[in-house]
Amino acid sequence: LADPSYTNCEDFDPSSWGESTPTTVLEALPFGMGMGPPTTDFYDEVHDGLIDYGWTETEWEDDLGPYMYAHYIALYDDTAGALVGFENGIGRSYSTDEDYEIVYDTDGNSEIIEVRISTSTYEAALPDGYSHNGAWWYWYAEALFLE
Repeated sequence: LADPSYTNCEDFDPSSWGESTPTTVLEALPFGMGMGPPTTDFYDEVHDGLIDYGWTETEWEDDLGPYMYAHYIALYDDTAGALVGFENGIGRSYSTDEDYEIVYDTDGNSEIIEVRISTSTYEAALPDGYSHNGAWWYWYAEALFLE
């Protein structure tokens, strides 16, 4: 972090943390990113947000619902054995050929791979192919620029 004084907080208990500051603690934690099934809450938030944005249920089913998985970022604290993270993005996977080039249909659209078993139950593994992830907040930003 740019300046440790920006992140010093009151009551950073020295009996637990010693001379550490929030900056030194956060900078020492391993950082990771991953992809996996969305939680029901996140799935519902994305669904409801896009319906409020103007999508129809048909568009949801055709363009995202069956194909969506989540992108996670997290910090791992090995002293606590805890992974602290959250879902911050949505992804889709696309079919690829033997050269790992994206496959397109006769209309020129990339072939999206379905990843769900049902509306709220997802397979544990992502399908083979090209996977793309984007920030969920992008949808809100796009609405701002399009209106």
